[in-house]
Amino acid sequence: MLNKFILIPLLFICAGTAQAEDVPIENINDRIFMTVSVPKTEVYLGERVPLTVKLFIAQLPMRNVQYPKMDKDGFGTDNFSQPRQYSQVLNGMKYDVVDFKTFIYPGRAGDLAVGPVKIEGGLLYKAQGRRRSGGVFDDDFFNGFFDSYQERPVTVNSQALHLKVLDLPPEGKPANFTGAVGQLDFKASISPAEVKVGDPVTLRMAISGEGNLKSIPMPVFNSNAVKTYEPQIKVEGNAKTLEQVIIPTGEKIIEVPPLYFHYFDPIDGRYKTLRQGPFPLKVTAPAPGQEFKAVGFTNLPQNNAQIQQVDYVQKYIKGPLEKLMALGKQPKFWLMLFGAGLLWGLWVLWMRFKDRLAKDTAFARRLNASRHAREGLNSAQKYLNTGEAREFYNAVFKTLSHYLADKFHKPAGSLSWDQAQGLLEQSKIPPEQIKAVKDLFDACDAVRFAGGRTNARRMGEDMAKLQAVIAFL
Repeated sequence: MLNKFILIPLLFICAGTAQAEDVPIENINDRIFMTVSVPKTEVYLGERVPLTVKLFIAQLPMRNVQYPKMDKDGFGTDNFSQPRQYSQVLNGMKYDVVDFKTFIYPGRAGDLAVGPVKIEGGLLYKAQGRRRSGGVFDDDFFNGFFDSYQERPVTVNSQALHLKVLDLPPEGKPANFTGAVGQLDFKASISPAEVKVGDPVTLRMAISGEGNLKSIPMPVFNSNAVKTYEPQIKVEGNAKTLEQVIIPTGEKIIEVPPLYFHYFDPIDGRYKTLRQGPFPLKVTAPAPGQEFKAVGFTNLPQNNAQIQQVDYVQKYIKGPLEKLMALGKQPKFWLMLFGAGLLWGLWVLWMRFKDRLAKDTAFARRLNASRHAREGLNSAQKYLNTGEAREFYNAVFKTLSHYLADKFHKPAGSLSWDQAQGLLEQSKIPPEQIKAVKDLFDACDAVRFAGGRTNARRMGEDMAKLQAVIAFL
């Protein structure tokens, strides 16, 4: 197998007709390109293959970079993770790098084309004339700088990356193999290990490691000695878990049968089987009186039946009812009852809140938006105090874009100004606030990408504007 990285160069770039101020359009290919890489080009069917996409930008004012896009014919993919941004020197030139990572899963054997991969963004171009805004930033600096740049769409495309996908070998394939491929681990357990007939036992399984966990079936548990219920399965991070309730139906059960998990290891090139169990289980009969019985005395003499009926009514109905009526006359009872109800209600609200936090990602992001914004404002204030303009505007851009992304539940890396403007207008945000947001984005782009100059006074004004925008939203 090949273990070197495969680098795919830029195929072509499409941009608007306007010319950049410092770099002619025909020379942009030297300043912006993309690479696509995988650790190896010979892989197995269903194998988890890391895919890295890097966008290199040298001294070009680019903004609103979107997540990579590609056709998915013959393979599945995970979502791209949040991209990393850093600098790298190639052939004596310094590039800003946007690094995207994901995993692909080949779905058919043979030659498989991955891509072309496409990344879209916007390139700032110097406009031919200047316009007066008439607003608070109507001076030579802003009219001569912010308003003099326009954004033009730009698309970077790579060539297709070709993989040789090997079918899984028939040698050594287990009879119950269900298609799991990867470097995986399997664990299982039961609890409790001592129960009475009819009591529930929880069977737990977990598959973890590197593989397409979403598509890997969990081992199926079957036994005539227990009653089974529908399992609950979920995938979190690098693990897939299962919980299933089983109920022993007799006292003769001494164990839960073993469970087997079969998978193919692409590194070793062979099938592997993991076994868990058998699991010892002690099942006893219910204690006298604990089992459920229908009230009836057809097999008893009439007098004994009447006596037992009277005892039953006295013990289980009349006696407890009299005690409850006596408690109802005491104020402490009602206070305790009210307190218990209040605590129960608070607990229910808290559990619903936690459940919503876990299930409603948009709600959780909106809830944390202000906290993240405070952290971003503190970072921006630190750079404002030290006079580091580029770092200050990096912090302002990150704080504002992430705040808007959290508020509207959008990926921070893919929220363009056009999208942000549309969302703000839909939320009926006043035009002056929308303009303030746009001015902040423009100020950040001008200093971060176009080399614009600024001073402490303007940085202070932008800091105040950022605080006001976040406070209003």
